[in-house]
Amino acid sequence: MSSNEHKIRLKGLWGVLFFILFAIAIEIVGINLVINLYQYTETTIFVRGTLFMVIAPLSLVLVAVLSGYVLFTGKQAPPHIQKKLGKQILILIILSFLLSTLFSAFYTRNLEKEGYIRCSGVPIGYMPFMAVKFALDESLCKK
Repeated sequence: MSSNEHKIRLKGLWGVLFFILFAIAIEIVGINLVINLYQYTETTIFVRGTLFMVIAPLSLVLVAVLSGYVLFTGKQAPPHIQKKLGKQILILIILSFLLSTLFSAFYTRNLEKEGYIRCSGVPIGYMPFMAVKFALDESLCKK
């Protein structure tokens, strides 16, 4: 193997490691958020991208597969493999957005049925439209 091929395979290794570790980190955060959603404390903050964070990392695993191809062969994946994986990545991302939107509607309705009130404003530490705070009492919204 030439020095250039070693460099290419090393890039593939770094790609595999990065995408797998990044997917695992996002997955852990997403699962933790989902677990916290169903603890029903006095106040809860619903992050709209919660389900997206659980499903979307699967697309990063597919990107890691492409990096793995470089790692094991020393070459870029053939176009037909790239197209096939590209379509699967796109489908996973679209599915993540759709399921996240449906889950958001379902979960917020469920909270309101449980007696929670939607607090006005943006919860501290969150970007606008990304999170909604719910409380069992109006006075808890200000805390």
